[in-house]
Amino acid sequence: MPESGFSFRKVRTTLHEAGVVMRPPIRRIEPCPDGMVNAYRRGDSIRTLATRFDLSYNVTRRRLLEAGVQLRPRGREASG
Repeated sequence: MPESGFSFRKVRTTLHEAGVVMRPPIRRIEPCPDGMVNAYRRGDSIRTLATRFDLSYNVTRRRLLEAGVQLRPRGREASG
């Protein structure tokens, strides 16, 4: 426990009950792993990249977007 003798949870709960609006947590943006952007631009799917880099689909997609990548439409291109 900190010097105050109160746990983080106790302080947070007390402030919340008193109507104090808490700041949103700081979201740390991780850069794309080396090669991810180029692999996507070469045609690899987000799902393939997620597996290769051991990330979830959503994290992989978010990192590509944060890197400024224009995402392809979902689904496979119709052959014809």
